[in-house]
Amino acid sequence: RVILSVALTLLAIVILGAYVAWEPDRQAAAAQRQLHEAVQRGGPIYAGRCSGCHGARGEGKIGPAVAGSSFLERRGTKKEDTSGVKTAELEMRKTIARGLPRTAMPAWGVEEGGSLNQEEILEISSFLLFGDEKDWQKAASLAPSPVGAPQPAAPTGDLDLAGKGRQVYESKGCGAC
Repeated sequence: RVILSVALTLLAIVILGAYVAWEPDRQAAAAQRQLHEAVQRGGPIYAGRCSGCHGARGEGKIGPAVAGSSFLERRGTKKEDTSGVKTAELEMRKTIARGLPRTAMPAWGVEEGGSLNQEEILEISSFLLFGDEKDWQKAASLAPSPVGAPQPAAPTGDLDLAGKGRQVYESKGCGAC
């Protein structure tokens, strides 16, 4: 019995040691997989909710450019600075959730009266910060097409004003909302 107990104890120590040795790698791989999945889910959300103001490829329209490292560059943060990127991601999530006062950026967070939960906001920010060219192409293909060019209105009274109003409406991206 004593030998069996010692053997089982040694076996448990070896197994625990192996677990401790491999756990950091497993956690890093899981974090990478979760980030990839968040980017994949964030692209379609961006296409449906954000592309009207920020462009199908994040090039900027009414709102600023958000593609690639545009957001980080505006903050003066480099992609290699992991703590800076983490801070930038938190700021981006707050901006998406709360909006920006005195700008066209609405509050998208459910807590602020919007339609996105915290997970969806995290997925959008992951897509914006970590999406590659392939992810942006996929999101651009899902973005709604801009409304067609306005038909010329008859140059008389109210119809002329209606045509001009439609032109402004479409050129400013109002239809995106």
